[in-house]
Amino acid sequence: MKTLSEKQLLKRIKSKYDYHHGALHFKDGERRAGKKVGTRSGIYMTTTVDGALYYVHRLTFLYCNGYLPKMLDHINNDRHDNRIENLREASRNQNSHNRVMNKNNTSGVKGVTFHKKTGKWMARVRYNLDVIYCGIYSELKDAEIAVKKKREQLHGKYANHG
Repeated sequence: MKTLSEKQLLKRIKSKYDYHHGALHFKDGERRAGKKVGTRSGIYMTTTVDGALYYVHRLTFLYCNGYLPKMLDHINNDRHDNRIENLREASRNQNSHNRVMNKNNTSGVKGVTFHKKTGKWMARVRYNLDVIYCGIYSELKDAEIAVKKKREQLHGKYANHG
C-alpha cells in the first residue's frame, strides 16, 4: 500500500469525518456527496485512491491525526468501528496482545487449559514470541485470576481477557 500525506488525502478523497459514527463521507459538490467512503472487503472497509487500495481505518487515522503509523489497533476488536477513539497506534506485538479468545477454547477463560496429567487447570500467557507459565491450579477461578494478573502486568493497556 502507498503512503498518503494528509494533504493528498484531503485533496483526493475530498471527505469529511463524522466523529459520532466514525465514518469518512464524501464532501458536498462531489458526485458521491454524503456517501460513506469505502466498501466492506473481507474483514476491513477498503477504498481506492489514485488506483491504490487503502483500509478506511488507516485513512481515518490519517485524516484525524495527520500521520499514518505502521500498524493500528481497533481497541474493541470491531474491525468496522472506525471511530477515532477506537483506533490507536500499536506495534505488531501490542496488536497481538489485544486478540480475543480463540473459538476452540474449551475452558471459557483465555490462556487457561485443562491439564489432563494432573487433572488441574494450567494458566499461560503469550508475550511476544514466548509462552509465560503462570502455574497449575485446582480451581478454574484461581487459574483465571493468575492469568489475568500476568496478562495485565505484561500487556498493559493492550491486555484483552477474552
